[in-house]
Amino acid sequence: MANSDTGSFVATATVTGVGGPAPFALTNLPRQTTIVATPANLSFVNEIGQAPPAGQAVQITTTSQTPVNWTASSSASWLVAVPASGITPGQIVVSVNPAGLSVGEYSGSISVASQSGGVAAILVSYTITSKPTLVIAPPILAFATTSNTLAPAPRNLQATSSSRLIAYTVSIQVSTPPGGTWLKASPDKGQTAGTVVVTADPTGLAQGIYDGSVLFTPTESGVNSVAVPVTLVVGCAQGGCIVQPIIAAVVNGASFHPSGAPGAIMTILGANFSDAVYDASTTYPLPTVLGQTSVTVDGFRAPLYYVSPKQINFQMPSTVLPSGGSVVVSNGAAGLRASSSHDAALGSVDPGIFVTPDKRASALNGDLSLHTPATPIPAGGYVILYLTGQGAVTPAVADGTAAPAAPLSIINASVTVTIGSKNAEVTYKGIAPGFAGLAQLNVIVPAGLPPGDQPVFVSMNGFASNAGLITVK
Repeated sequence: MANSDTGSFVATATVTGVGGPAPFALTNLPRQTTIVATPANLSFVNEIGQAPPAGQAVQITTTSQTPVNWTASSSASWLVAVPASGITPGQIVVSVNPAGLSVGEYSGSISVASQSGGVAAILVSYTITSKPTLVIAPPILAFATTSNTLAPAPRNLQATSSSRLIAYTVSIQVSTPPGGTWLKASPDKGQTAGTVVVTADPTGLAQGIYDGSVLFTPTESGVNSVAVPVTLVVGCAQGGCIVQPIIAAVVNGASFHPSGAPGAIMTILGANFSDAVYDASTTYPLPTVLGQTSVTVDGFRAPLYYVSPKQINFQMPSTVLPSGGSVVVSNGAAGLRASSSHDAALGSVDPGIFVTPDKRASALNGDLSLHTPATPIPAGGYVILYLTGQGAVTPAVADGTAAPAAPLSIINASVTVTIGSKNAEVTYKGIAPGFAGLAQLNVIVPAGLPPGDQPVFVSMNGFASNAGLITVK
């Protein structure tokens, strides 16, 4: 062992009773030591405005029994490892600091370097989520009675949260008649998941249509309030009443976020939109009237994909300014009339990935086969993602018409695709040929992702989409 010293030596061997020594050369190499960090991947999640999550411990060891000195350094200001140095075997605690960070996905690494030059990397992903969302179902209520002496049956509203518990208060607003007392809700406060019973008392009301709303107000600031429109129809079974379409929400048709963009596929939720279901999603150019239903935004007729009594899928006219648009639904069937206008929140882009009910991205593999957990994509393979809200394209495609295969219409906005914690190469960003308002991204799956389900999301001009899952191998 040359006394554990490394280098080249001249050694002499002697044996008692044997004449003459035996010289020989000895080279003593340093022991090969690899530094190891366990675990090598960490994930942190916390809500915006809340305290940072607890730190996570990482063990620092080597592949040999020889202790080595090490130092730890971070790739990002929000990522910290304590202590910054030590000797194996040892431990560091990795923590994250959300100060100054907005809602989004962040990635970084801790490098642990040994004195012999070896390096172990700890990959860290950090997700900052938005405030929980208060969700009330159904989004609207309608009561009907043939007489002001016969009260309709009570209806229930279910209050749920997108994540943690939300406490709320419940109040009533009656629009017609002003100061009316026909609408009641009980209890007047609660927390998710909760049930509120809504009743409508027609006593003393003349034949006609009456409007009100049930307002859910969270006790915590920064969490959304929800107003549920309520309609009471009195005596209309005897004739004479005209039912009005009611718009509850206008949302991105892929993400269902309450936003959109000119040219995007969008969805209207509400009631009394049509007398039946009409589907024109494979008919080009798209019609602007389905059945007797039409949609206008700032006076511009919108192409329609689908119409039902409670939902409309339409293409936001590209002529509408990205500052927002006023949406109106008209239904001439059975004496129905136009809805009140509803302001839609718009931007120049609003990326939304189409996902399946189990939150998987609606995607194809590079060979155009349907992407499923049973058909994972290897690193270097292609995945084709579909989305909407892409904004302006070049050359432009007329509203409601199918995009041609030549020339291809390319998205003007800058596009970034993130799979897992890695940015992926985008080889095509444009309108999907043969479709209206539907964008297509051809993406190469980056190397180094662990096998299994990985989240994918898209950013356009810095605005992030919803996330979906794809499976890699």
